[in-house]
Amino acid sequence: MQILITTPKQQNETQGNHVTAFRWARLLEKCGHSVAVVSTPEADEIMKAGPDLLIALHATRNAATISHAAKQFPQMPIVVIMTGTDLNVDLAVENQADPSFRQAFESLEHATRIVLLEPASLELLRKVAPRLADKAVVIPQSATAVEQANNDEPLPDIFRNPNTFKVAVVGHLRAIKDPLAAAEAARLLPDESRAHVIQWGAALETPFKEAATRETKENQRYAWIGPVSHTQSLRQLQQCDLMVLSSHLEGGPAVVSEAIVSNVPIIAHEITAMCGLLGDDYPGFYRDADRQQLANLMLKAEQDRDFLKLLTAHGAELKERFAESTEKKAIEHLIMSLRRSF
Repeated sequence: MQILITTPKQQNETQGNHVTAFRWARLLEKCGHSVAVVSTPEADEIMKAGPDLLIALHATRNAATISHAAKQFPQMPIVVIMTGTDLNVDLAVENQADPSFRQAFESLEHATRIVLLEPASLELLRKVAPRLADKAVVIPQSATAVEQANNDEPLPDIFRNPNTFKVAVVGHLRAIKDPLAAAEAARLLPDESRAHVIQWGAALETPFKEAATRETKENQRYAWIGPVSHTQSLRQLQQCDLMVLSSHLEGGPAVVSEAIVSNVPIIAHEITAMCGLLGDDYPGFYRDADRQQLANLMLKAEQDRDFLKLLTAHGAELKERFAESTEKKAIEHLIMSLRRSF
């Protein structure tokens, strides 16, 4: 099949939609398909060639392209991948008066299949429109561990200190990620703690660049080291003892699968997506963006070996869910179902 994947224009190639698009392209090519990945502004021109399948990441920001494809090629199947804000913000029931709600809703009406990146999102979709949920399939994002030796980028010195308990915060700095939660929680740790928070990712919103720079200077337990390549991010994550995911909203973040396949235990803000990925009974959740709760869990992970083993064991039980072979098989099944429909 000739497949077109369209993704919103990104500020940074390590942003989630970009990473997801190119991982899907690689897996589809392994299945024997020809795949082109373009940003939304370029899609309509390429669409003139009439691909066999359109895969659109983000229902709202791809609304015009999805609508155009549905009208110009009514027999062409369309897959819409819900990537986070389109599901949790644009389609939120309380936002029905907002134009973005209508855009997202119409995109899903045009869709032949809707892909969700974690299972709890299915219930959110049912609240908006049960008939849309009938189109949905859940395909969690996969990850593969990287070989430490197979990279030319040296690890920053901060990762080489054996006397610190390294806490990773991975992701670009923007408000929806609550990016300084772990840094602020680290200030609440007792003097005897060896925890050091290391954060990397681009500051996509100016206030957070200033705040992270200031926090790095003033907080001895924190360092923001800026953006790195995706491969380097995986290498750095593997050098850490713990990862904190503090987002207010997520659609099914790939960094969760990256931590799990790398055997890095996770402390996470208890939100719908994280419950869907890790389970409602996951022992590493903190609630309501509470810095003290987060600090307590970070300290417990550092000082209580059994608790750290419990978090690691929980992740190990989920490894198969986030294996590349599992995602590839799910994508193959999706393509087969589309072929049977047309």
